[in-house]
Amino acid sequence: MDDRAAAKLEQTTLACNGGFACFIRGQSQPVISRCIIRDGKHHAIVVESAGGLIQGCSILNNAGAAVLIQDAAEPQVECCDLGPGNGRGVVMHAGAKGVVMKCKVEGNTGDAVAIDGVAGSDPATNFQENSIVGMTPSLDVHREALRGANARVPGASTGISRSHVSSRLIAPGAGPKLPSIFN
Repeated sequence: MDDRAAAKLEQTTLACNGGFACFIRGQSQPVISRCIIRDGKHHAIVVESAGGLIQGCSILNNAGAAVLIQDAAEPQVECCDLGPGNGRGVVMHAGAKGVVMKCKVEGNTGDAVAIDGVAGSDPATNFQENSIVGMTPSLDVHREALRGANARVPGASTGISRSHVSSRLIAPGAGPKLPSIFN
């Protein structure tokens, strides 16, 4: 979806994709609702310099991230099941400012949530009321993601707001090196 598209995709199954199941860019504002996105060979949904609403979807068994948000993208991801999968659950990178709320991020082989390079945004606002369950490590927040952030959760340097995390919490910058997608 490109060039300010305002498309609507509802109650659809996207399966066995060779690339991204959904690539949203160019200030598009689509609504993706109650869809199943599964068995892809790359990231399921990539949002780049765009927004929109991803709501009530099940995103599972993809090789890459369930949702990759980058390049100042501002989507709203609500009430989705993000996993199980063979990559990360949610990746926020390169100035992303999207909101992920009331989602279940579970059973991914990579980090459930990875935040990198979102300096100036507020992770406490970006992630709200989620259930995060995953393989160790489940949460990887790099130091530059917190620079300038207003972490509102007392004692939590990550600023993940009202989310339940079941697994090991990694100190900022202490997680594994990020793959080449972040270079």
